[in-house]
Amino acid sequence: MTAVATKKESDDRSGTAQIDPDLAAVAASLHGEVPDVLAVRTIRIACDKAHAVAVVQDMGMLTTYEQKARVVQAQPASARTGRYSVTGRLAGLLPWRGTFSYLLHGDGFHSADSTARPNGWRVSGGFVVYDVPSGGCEVMHYECYDLPHWPRPARRVLRAYMRNSQRRELHIIHDLALLRSAEARARREIEVGPAS
Repeated sequence: MTAVATKKESDDRSGTAQIDPDLAAVAASLHGEVPDVLAVRTIRIACDKAHAVAVVQDMGMLTTYEQKARVVQAQPASARTGRYSVTGRLAGLLPWRGTFSYLLHGDGFHSADSTARPNGWRVSGGFVVYDVPSGGCEVMHYECYDLPHWPRPARRVLRAYMRNSQRRELHIIHDLALLRSAEARARREIEVGPAS
């Protein structure tokens, strides 16, 4: 299989883009192989990694940032694994549903479609949060699709849609992580007093 995309663009609030092909390789390795369609996007957040990880691992928040999900029902199997069912609309138009297995890991979240799809479709994706040496963290969002019978132009359209959706989702995650960080700081100040 050939990947339509093998690079990532990094977003920060200034809109700067940077190319880092290594992150695409990370996403493909989590998927199990190089997918037909791969979209990877990152955003830098000025907060501790733990706050961003908490946002992406909170299954109850999925409908807050995931543009395609309207209803999510999680069924944890353990503290780190489980399944969730999703009902939603692609591009706000096409109804879809699926069941995914998920793994919460120390750096984020990975899920893979466990719904039997026609013609060998396979979907996986997730988030990996990295510490940034200069402070804060970076959240990588990846989505991998195997679409064996889709022509290349249709794959490009899907990838463009996914990239736009990821941009919106990461900006929401950015804001939610900053909110968690501010709430944690406020709780500490209440408990021990303001930092001088």
